[in-house]
Amino acid sequence: MIAKSSSYLLGILLCLFCGGFLQSAWAYNTEDLRRLKVTGSCPRCDLSAASLEELQLFRSNLSGANLSGANLSRTNLIAADLSRADLSGAILSGANLSGADLSSANLSTAELLATELTLVDFSGAKLERASLENANLLKAKLPNADLSWVSFRGANLTLADFYKSDLWEADLWGATLWGATFWNADLRTAKLRGSNLDGANFEGAKLSIDLAEGTILCDTILPDGHIIRSGC
Repeated sequence: MIAKSSSYLLGILLCLFCGGFLQSAWAYNTEDLRRLKVTGSCPRCDLSAASLEELQLFRSNLSGANLSGANLSRTNLIAADLSRADLSGAILSGANLSGADLSSANLSTAELLATELTLVDFSGAKLERASLENANLLKAKLPNADLSWVSFRGANLTLADFYKSDLWEADLWGATLWGATFWNADLRTAKLRGSNLDGANFEGAKLSIDLAEGTILCDTILPDGHIIRSGC
């Protein structure tokens, strides 16, 4: 009887220990969070799962920081340095990241609904399965980015640069792609129906669909260099 009670007690203690360990493994560093709120910057800090909604982080240096699962909704991140940061699973809906540096950052499964992303640099970034519906990516730079399974539904991608980007199964339904460049990008399974492709350049891109089907075309350059003016 005593042996059973001891085993039961030991089991409870192990569960509490493991639970505490897992919680700490996924929680932010409190000192790092304090540093961010005091100085406005915290490069290479652990801010995972932190609540950072509506903070003023203009020109903040968060390069290499761990922001996985963090809530940054409606946060001011204009011109912030988020290069090489881990933002996987983060919430950035309604945030303003105009001019921010997100090169080589990880935004897999991140939520960026109606986010302001004008002139953002996503060079080499990983955005697999991220949601960017109704986001504004005017003149955004996305060369060599992993955009597989990303939802760009209703997004403004005017003059965006997709050079050599991977758009496997990307959803661009109803997006505005006026003047966007897709040089050597992979769009073989991308969904483009209902999108505005006026002035878009697909030269050298990999396509397996008929661009004329359900899209708006005017001065659109095809992969072989031919220009379509049927919708002008």
